[in-house]
Amino acid sequence: MRPVKTFIEQDDLRRVLPPRLDPRCVLALAAETADGLFPSGSAVLISDQLAITARHVIDDYLDRLGKTLEGRYAFNIVGACAFSRDDWNVKWNFHTTNTAESNDEIKTPTSDLVLLVLPQSGPPIEGIRYPTLRLVPPRSGEKVVNLGSQSPKVKRTITGETAIDEWRDERTISTGVIRDVFHQRRDSSMMPFPCFVSDAFSANGMSGGPVFDLEARLCGVLSTGVVDAESGEHVSTLSSVWPALVIPVEPAVFGLDLTTPFFLCDAVRRGLVKAEGFERFRVSYHLPGITISLLAR
Repeated sequence: MRPVKTFIEQDDLRRVLPPRLDPRCVLALAAETADGLFPSGSAVLISDQLAITARHVIDDYLDRLGKTLEGRYAFNIVGACAFSRDDWNVKWNFHTTNTAESNDEIKTPTSDLVLLVLPQSGPPIEGIRYPTLRLVPPRSGEKVVNLGSQSPKVKRTITGETAIDEWRDERTISTGVIRDVFHQRRDSSMMPFPCFVSDAFSANGMSGGPVFDLEARLCGVLSTGVVDAESGEHVSTLSSVWPALVIPVEPAVFGLDLTTPFFLCDAVRRGLVKAEGFERFRVSYHLPGITISLLAR
């Protein structure tokens, strides 16, 4: 499907996006180093303090930028609002991704998903609406919408003690149709996790960006995108969101004073993160971990 590229004015966004979708939840990501910003990847806010992205985006930062001798990252992860002119210059540090230990705690080996945590400072943008997680994967034939920050570049200008970052990219929206759904895995090596495939356009920088259904529910996160050599069609592989339910989250993120392990699924149970379809899953606690499985109809 042919993508719609932006800067997209707010009136135009309303015409091409599902009516209930607030595009301000979509973020462009970058790794902040002593030498400036290294932009790569997209993300989506799901609550005041949590965003979700593709794990390989963070792994790519590690591969390219590495760690310091103390085991800490040589960078901080920052995000900027991708689809709103008014909020584009708002930038947030995802503070819990600064150490290797904390990153290991907020990702799951059974998916290409990772949670990023914002400081507790209230809603990042006043009046923002967070998407509802659609936990049960979409069906073949359904239409979906991809959003992301394509081919980003950042120019840093320093005046005195002030650094100004000018983000340049193509905010991209593309639509497509679900072709295949894999409830356990697509294969045992490249995509060994629950995912689905669509013909929506995707490009460099859009990894980790959200995939919405026509009801504005977050049903996937972009993992890979290629062009089929024979047909010339785009093939996007999208991580299902439900495996993120097993990722541990510090209770303090939600202002809770708990000493027991806490997971994203517990936040969903308490209504701290909006989700639909949770009743279709079986949760088995074997602390310090949990197992979640999708039940057959």
